[in-house]
Amino acid sequence: MTKFTTYIVLFILFVFPAIMTSFVKLIPNGPQPGYDGANRVSIYGDKIYEQKFVSDVDNLTAIGASIKNPNLKNKSKVNFQIKDENENILREVVLNGFNIDDGSYIRINFEPIQNSKDRSFKFVISSINANVDEVLELFIIEPNSVITKYIYNNEEKEGGTPIVLYSKSKGVLNNIYTVYSNLLSKLLPLYF
Repeated sequence: MTKFTTYIVLFILFVFPAIMTSFVKLIPNGPQPGYDGANRVSIYGDKIYEQKFVSDVDNLTAIGASIKNPNLKNKSKVNFQIKDENENILREVVLNGFNIDDGSYIRINFEPIQNSKDRSFKFVISSINANVDEVLELFIIEPNSVITKYIYNNEEKEGGTPIVLYSKSKGVLNNIYTVYSNLLSKLLPLYF
């Protein structure tokens, strides 16, 4: 029984992480920053939200944010664009407001942007066909190393909505190396 338990523990510690990391396709740059639920902006009709940010990941392939859809009323198209510093549209995604729950965390996936690390970008969210009863809302926080400024009602302000940037996985071997190096860095100090 002791040998069986030992094998199970070794399997869980060393083999299971390798199996699980083979399924990882996107890697978040960290947790979503906290936010105050009272500080937010509304998106509908000509109320368009633009946010400047600096990517701290290479191969940027998704952006996650909490979006409110009060009473699940917005069922219109939600347009999402990523632009470079020269206002060129790099990626464009169309979402359906019907799929956005009230206050849910939404991850918007797109084709990876090569060499995105330390570059400045802007994303734009709009819901042109929505009226004042079908608003979407984004939470606003103070600026940090990623979130710099936002533009709303043609007015530029410091801060923006709390986002999580995702990078494309560099492959199974790199994922396994990262997991085991993190695991060993936590286990070795316990024994030495």
